[in-house]
Amino acid sequence: MMPRSPRQPVDLAAVARDLRLRCKRIAGNLDDIAQQQEPLIADPKTVMLELVLAEIEIRAAIEAMRQAYWPVI
Repeated sequence: MMPRSPRQPVDLAAVARDLRLRCKRIAGNLDDIAQQQEPLIADPKTVMLELVLAEIEIRAAIEAMRQAYWPVI
């Protein structure tokens, strides 16, 4: 069994603050897409890019949360 390095202390308040900022940014980007009134997507390339970036941002937020609260998983 490989020895693990000692766990570094985590500033949970900073993690929570970062998580909230990420969520606000994601929600804002997705809200822009949801508020469009045109029957067809005017710029599908931009919408697809926003969706992919939102997915990446969500995955990064999940990983930050996991490392802060459940480091051994």
